[in-house]
Amino acid sequence: MKFIHSLEEAENSETIFVITDVRYKNEFDWIKSFDNGCTIFLDRYDKNMNLIQPGNEYEERNNKWLRDTADIKFVWQTVDDESYKKRFIKKNKIIEEIQTYLIKDYA
Repeated sequence: MKFIHSLEEAENSETIFVITDVRYKNEFDWIKSFDNGCTIFLDRYDKNMNLIQPGNEYEERNNKWLRDTADIKFVWQTVDDESYKKRFIKKNKIIEEIQTYLIKDYA
């Protein structure tokens, strides 16, 4: 896979890569194999504050392990209002928590 080779070659750069939708343990383990490999689990609620259920049987089986093992966990409410999303991110210090995790070894 070309993107894997690019990521491995860029490991010592200051570039931050974001890989969305990790579903398999080997993908999770690969991310954690990097010095600053950080995993984030996101739970999402609908507009009525009901937890969005897993999209398929595989997610239903694996979400607990992925959630429990993730370095950072967030709960996100589904909203259409972009300004609310920005306020939510700021209020919950989401970016700060990710930055703190990524630089913890360099402080």
